[in-house]
Amino acid sequence: MTLSPTVVAALPSLAEASRAVGFALAVVFAALGAVLNSATLYALISCTSVRQQTTTRFVISLAAADLVYCAVALPATAIMFDSGSKFWRIDLLCRLIK
Repeated sequence: MTLSPTVVAALPSLAEASRAVGFALAVVFAALGAVLNSATLYALISCTSVRQQTTTRFVISLAAADLVYCAVALPATAIMFDSGSKFWRIDLLCRLIK
């Protein structure tokens, strides 16, 4: 199966559009996730009556893990989409592990 010349000509612009959408979504989710998880942590930690419940520790742990993800991984993903290349260099990571 071969692609028509029209489809082949449109592929670079589709790639640029998908990179722009990926960048925008990563930035939006990082910002919203950081703000909302911080608010959740503040509400759960500051309210003493809620802290007495069993599931509160689980929710605090989940919100903290999600906050770290939104503060570290999503900005790295946004940089990857913006630059068009891999943010983490594999050869550098291999040297750090050794």
